[in-house]
Amino acid sequence: MTAQFLRFLRSIAPLALTVLLGAGGVRAADLVTERAYWKDDTAQASYAQAISQNYKPLDGVLSGGYTQAAHWMRLHVMPPVSIQEASGKVPTHWVIRIRPTYLDRIELYDPAGPIDGATGVPMPRTTGDRYSWLESEYQSLNHGFLIPTSSEPRDIYLRLTSTSTHLMYVEVLTTTEAAHRDRQQDLMYSACIGVLVLFGGWALVHWLIRRERLLGIFLVRQTLVILHAMAFLGYFRVVLAGVVAPVLLDRLTSLVILVVVPVAFVFELVLQREFKPRPWLWLGTASMLLFSVAALGLFFMGHDMLALQLNMLLIFLGPIFLFAMALTNQAWKPPASGTLAQAAHPAPFLSHRTFILYYVGFLASNLTSVLPALGWVQTVEWVINAPLFSAFFTGALMVAMLQVHSRNQDLLGQGALIQLQVAEQQTLIERERNDEQARFLAMLTHELKTPLSVVRMVLGAPHASAALVTEANHAIADMSDVIERCVQAGKLTDHKLVVRPQALELPSALLAWCAGGAYAGRIQLQANTATLAPMQVQADVQLLRIVVSNLFDNAAKYSPADSKIDVALQAREQQGQAGVQLTVCNLPGRAGWPDAQRVFDKYYRSPGAHQETGSGLGLYLVQGIAHMLGGQARYAPTETHIAFTVWIPA
Repeated sequence: MTAQFLRFLRSIAPLALTVLLGAGGVRAADLVTERAYWKDDTAQASYAQAISQNYKPLDGVLSGGYTQAAHWMRLHVMPPVSIQEASGKVPTHWVIRIRPTYLDRIELYDPAGPIDGATGVPMPRTTGDRYSWLESEYQSLNHGFLIPTSSEPRDIYLRLTSTSTHLMYVEVLTTTEAAHRDRQQDLMYSACIGVLVLFGGWALVHWLIRRERLLGIFLVRQTLVILHAMAFLGYFRVVLAGVVAPVLLDRLTSLVILVVVPVAFVFELVLQREFKPRPWLWLGTASMLLFSVAALGLFFMGHDMLALQLNMLLIFLGPIFLFAMALTNQAWKPPASGTLAQAAHPAPFLSHRTFILYYVGFLASNLTSVLPALGWVQTVEWVINAPLFSAFFTGALMVAMLQVHSRNQDLLGQGALIQLQVAEQQTLIERERNDEQARFLAMLTHELKTPLSVVRMVLGAPHASAALVTEANHAIADMSDVIERCVQAGKLTDHKLVVRPQALELPSALLAWCAGGAYAGRIQLQANTATLAPMQVQADVQLLRIVVSNLFDNAAKYSPADSKIDVALQAREQQGQAGVQLTVCNLPGRAGWPDAQRVFDKYYRSPGAHQETGSGLGLYLVQGIAHMLGGQARYAPTETHIAFTVWIPA
């Protein structure tokens, strides 16, 4: 993830630098050769008083912080070597270009401009965000004045008062150069707004799909960031000119700033919760939202400057505390190996290094704009656009991080779905196992009841007859048969029957099994021993004997007493493979004809078969063992006989 994060940073760096540096243009075109400032703490000094003060040299941007005072700026304007434009015309005006756009009131005093006849001093001309854009001398996203050109150097003065921070950068440009820079600026600002809208659109689409809280808060945050960027860049002043009063528009801009900061802070707090911050540090950081509550209260009571100062304090302290949380979060601390906690707490969707790297950038981008805004450090021109860069930077990184988060949530969702499916499958298996155990117990209870009654009767008789003893022996044999088949079926189900194939002369083995069985007198072979051709197979003798004995037992039990059991053995190919097929036929008895769809099911017995002791496992064993031997068992009745066939490969 860290490598992808760094690649993403490299991809957005050119656009970010363009936004930061592009609006400034080439400073060589600036006609201002010296800048100086003086702070009027009383905010009452007149022009005559201001020009006699000691001014401090200023290299670039005025960083006066939040203050009730007025700042005066002296600009020494040096005409270009040639004031003739490329078109051959001599320009009549130059442009004073002033940034940023949130400054309330800027007064211009130009000795080459209109002069007050009574006092002999320049008459003030005013611009700012509390004045209509439609009445501006030079209509642009920036504040500006048109001043007369001259062939001699001169000093002009600007007086700044504002409830916002006293951060101001001033240039004097030719009209051609000012128009060129404004076009560049408009293009870059539009691109930046477009990217911010794109981030918001991404958040909206993903939130509509997922409805995650983190995405929802990011969507609200990004919406407010877009509004703040439009206000910060001057679009509100242009778009709403003539619709909303400038003073109301200025307060609306301040309100957007006061709301976007706590919403962005809430988003960061929710994001931090994903990485298990230390509770005391998280609660301490969250309590800083009280600054925003207080700031909004001050704003609605009319104390705009105090509200903005308090809001800026949150912007300054918040990232520091968030960075401290990022360093100490416990999400990357692995739980004890092999514990349930390890399964309950999957790895975070970002590495600790990536997370810290994000907050390093977040902290740096905020301090770059906050410290000059508070007036604590002097700064350079490009920092004027630092809040825009911060919005762009954090928005881009948040989209990248949330994309990873969404993909991680998808994987977790898929894992949860798989776990749910596995749990459902296990539940189904357990239910089937319980049902099978219930059927087994019901079968065992039912089938052993009669033999046990016979044994109990014989044991209770004082002098049991030979017939009773024989009946008891039969009952014991029946119980032994049921138990043996249950054991064999259990081994088959648990895959514990082991096949040990060996060469077997099947006709000879079949004759021996028929002669030694309990139903030898009822079995009728298709041919006598002399006519049976040699048929050798590779099979497990013990398992094959279980198959044959179960077929014989099934035919003897469910056919009329003393009826013949027909046994046929013949060579037969299946799908090109040689083999031997054994067929066992009998007439239907009192149990009737079995259900062809269920005859091989475990525990299945037809309703009429319950008159005989049995487990319902014999044919289940026949089919299962035949499959283990590589063969096949089928129910193949004729019009008059019940018939089962077993094919064994040679």
